Amino acid sequence: MTVRAAVYLAVGACAAPAGGTGSASFVAGGPARTLSVEAALAELRPPDRNAPFADTTAAEHDYLRAAFDALWRGRVPAGSAGFVVERWVVDGQRFVVLRERPGTARGAGIYVFRTGGRGDVVLQAPHGGFDRYTLSLAARLFFSPVAAGRARALYVNSVDRRQTAKGERGGDPHGPADLARASEHAFTTLTELAARAGAAAVVQIHGFGATPAGVDAIVSAGDDTALAPRAARTAAALAAATGARIARYPDDVRVLGGTRNAQGRALRGTATAFVHVELSLPLRRTLAADAAMRSAFGRALLAPGDR
Repeated sequence: MTVRAAVYLAVGACAAPAGGTGSASFVAGGPARTLSVEAALAELRPPDRNAPFADTTAAEHDYLRAAFDALWRGRVPAGSAGFVVERWVVDGQRFVVLRERPGTARGAGIYVFRTGGRGDVVLQAPHGGFDRYTLSLAARLFFSPVAAGRARALYVNSVDRRQTAKGERGGDPHGPADLARASEHAFTTLTELAARAGAAAVVQIHGFGATPAGVDAIVSAGDDTALAPRAARTAAALAAATGARIARYPDDVRVLGGTRNAQGRALRGTATAFVHVELSLPLRRTLAADAAMRSAFGRALLAPGDR
């Protein structure tokens, strides 16, 4: 059986025996898990314990390419190549979740797809656990009514970006577990597949510290030369919706533009816009505490528009 054929096993079928890297190991035929937003967020958070980071394998990338069409349509493929597939119901909304087997996180990421094929934006938080509040902000937006019909998928990291292959938490935030720099990782492969499937935009949330001063957020298209139309509209919409001091890269500032971002680079030359959003810690704290402002922020961030 080919990988693609294995992916489309009927829901409820028996899992194939574990046999090689590409064999089906889990079929999501059981009932959906009903979760609150808080419980879903707890499932998405990287573990506090140290976990060894490992690059995703060729077999895993083959599986993801074969499974993606079903995932993008919110259907349930069979889990394979070390992944499991789950169905979640969060606040009455239905999702399909691709993740590593529970307890075995090694940095492959967690990918949540909305059922029903609604929305054309992929929301990403690749530095959860390090860039404080970014994962919870992205997840709360994705599971909220604001994102229904707008955000099709949520991609997050599954281990801290400082993890090493030995399972230690190193001091280098730009090591191999930094998914925003990992061009050969599943996170980037699934970003490319979303672009091929017709995603209008990939919106990525990050956090910065004390500098640059006097700025609450920086919006970029990950390009040194110009701010693309969608990113420019996003910057204007965020400023209007929140009153925050929004800087545009490279027009207003020349730092934190995400120009070396692996997903942004993968999207260059495609019809899918890349919007890289850096948020100050005070703004992240405000958005975490203020649901009304968070909703206004989400509507501006996910507003439809061209590339």
